[in-house]
Amino acid sequence: MGQANRGRGKGWVLVACAALAVLSPSAHAQRKVAHAVQEIDGPVSDDEAPKTNGFSIKKVDQKLIEHLADFERFRDKKAWDRAFKALDAFFAASADASSMAPSKDGFWVPVRRKFLHSLLSLSPEGKEAYRLFNDAKARQQWEQALAHETAGDADTIAQLKQTVDQFFITTIGDKAADHLGDALFEAGDYTGAANAWDQILTYCPDTSLPQLRLQMKQATALARSGRWEEFRLLSAAIQEKHAGETVKIAGKQIAVGEQLSALARPTTRPTTNSSIDSVAETSSRIQLPTQDHPAWQMEFLDPALAEKISLQSNQNGWGGQMAPITRVVPSAVTDGKRVYLNWYGILWAVDVETGKLVWWSDHFKKLGEKINELMQWQVEANRFTLTMAGDSLLTVSLNLDKMNNQEPFRLVSIDPATGKRKWSSDTGVLQGWAFIGSPLVVESTIYITAHPKDNQEFHLLALSMDGKMLWESKLGQPQIANNYRGMPVYPIPVLKYSGGMLYVMTNNGAMIAFDTVSRTIDWAFSYARPADPDMNNGRFWNGYPQAETNEPAASAWMRDGMLYFKDHGVKTMFVLDLAVPQLKWKRDIGEDTGIAGFDDKNFYLLSTGPNNTSLNALDAQSGRMLMSSKLPDGSEGLRVLAAGASYLMFVSRGIFEVDTAVADVTRNTHSFRGIDKDSVGGVLLRAGGRLISVSNLAVTAYPVGGGK
Repeated sequence: MGQANRGRGKGWVLVACAALAVLSPSAHAQRKVAHAVQEIDGPVSDDEAPKTNGFSIKKVDQKLIEHLADFERFRDKKAWDRAFKALDAFFAASADASSMAPSKDGFWVPVRRKFLHSLLSLSPEGKEAYRLFNDAKARQQWEQALAHETAGDADTIAQLKQTVDQFFITTIGDKAADHLGDALFEAGDYTGAANAWDQILTYCPDTSLPQLRLQMKQATALARSGRWEEFRLLSAAIQEKHAGETVKIAGKQIAVGEQLSALARPTTRPTTNSSIDSVAETSSRIQLPTQDHPAWQMEFLDPALAEKISLQSNQNGWGGQMAPITRVVPSAVTDGKRVYLNWYGILWAVDVETGKLVWWSDHFKKLGEKINELMQWQVEANRFTLTMAGDSLLTVSLNLDKMNNQEPFRLVSIDPATGKRKWSSDTGVLQGWAFIGSPLVVESTIYITAHPKDNQEFHLLALSMDGKMLWESKLGQPQIANNYRGMPVYPIPVLKYSGGMLYVMTNNGAMIAFDTVSRTIDWAFSYARPADPDMNNGRFWNGYPQAETNEPAASAWMRDGMLYFKDHGVKTMFVLDLAVPQLKWKRDIGEDTGIAGFDDKNFYLLSTGPNNTSLNALDAQSGRMLMSSKLPDGSEGLRVLAAGASYLMFVSRGIFEVDTAVADVTRNTHSFRGIDKDSVGGVLLRAGGRLISVSNLAVTAYPVGGGK
């Protein structure tokens, strides 16, 4: 990052523009393009702060809120000296920029941003007074930042941010924000750069900086960060005002329209294991087979092993204390060559063409030998995950031989061709972490959530592909329930990435937007969720506490600058506009319903409640329910497979296809029974000319036809 901060402006492709007319400040303000500053009506007291029974982020000290309240009181009295002393006290006491202050509608923002909100709330008279009191100090700090940059200091971004935070409304504020935008852009923080330039355009209408140049720089940053809806709005406004004009790029004069058109063509997207959440790009149409003749089947839970597991669990009196292990569908992924599975830490690979076992980490009978310990520690099946990442297979698993030592869940990288371990978190600096959830791989960086072995705080970790720790940052404290054995039950986070921003759905009452460049929380959104039940005082049957009902896993999807998500165990689906950010809409869809996917118009919801398995269509803009297709009951681990305009689901009665292009919901379902007739259903995968079903009993491959 240090090199990126030297020679500011030399690396910019948009170096200068011709003498051009500029977009009027009022027209720009009406675009409602994203900016870093969210309008707030003033300090929010503890009583007004967002309420949640779940995840707790690091909150700001109440003294800082009191300093802001003092400022507003003196501001209203036009007692400028005392008002600005209150702001100075606030800034001096807010050294911890990671603490969050409450905003409106459930949002939290960094405490430094609250300071900026307070500055922007000043009247013209107040802003003039602020400049009178602070211009000299601002210029001194600005000159120090430039001197450090000229001297080649490793990192001047932090100093630039501080200057912009504290002195944005002084005479050097716009220049400092522009310089900060350049620094962030060169460091790869395109979201932060776009916000810095938008801040000038929105709040500095009298800036001497060429506004077209700022707009073109912002458009470039928006395109680089994949914020296409905002880019389209800004591009339309620029072309309306400056059609036919030129900018200088790499020493050549290029038409504004030509440059915007070039930016509008997305360049290669970052390589990630879940970068695309769309139906159309998942797969083409699949023609279901007409006969029950599989290409092959590989059984992992044979009757003898199933009987042994059931007998041991009943003999030891565990009864219904946890969901029966014999009904658990293993985590499964494919790279097109092999299918990989993770069944309570037993890993194996099956050849897609032949169905032969390629490798395994242990014999399946190992699970029968460890059933007592699995029951004793109430090990959660959803903690075992698999993720394909290029030429590596990443797994989060528990070592079955070390359960009695309370071994944490480890992150392990495996060679998918041989099953040999590349590296594991059980050594080095990673051995003190317990990993949770599926990792998200972006280019050559692994992002994953974890908590220290000795406490329950959630952290975000960034690792290199060879397992080295790059950095870690604390996210906050989840609300943890205890199972029947008194062991903690952790929420399973879901990660999404766009334009340098990592969105962490805690699955525990909060969505966190984390800037991976500055390594700070940009904002958080909290919402009420029911308190987790005390499992030690739950319902009983035949003297044994029953396992709580299983509900769909947490889910999150991104589309056109919107983030759609729903917690496990929460009735409400939320939609956030990431450009502002703000709550777009929310809808109660039921605890037993999760988000399955979307197409160009609708979102699809999968309900898996008792006697209520169905696929429902929801209008993406309004949240209005459009259709519902009733299905036979499926397993709790049911996951849909998108195939062109259809969704395929593997339930207890076979494989069902719902054609979303057919308006008549009574005639849009087709089915195929298959040979896995004793299973509870499970997961479908597609690899070449095979439709592969993974149930609680077996992996089965069917030859299928394809089409558009």
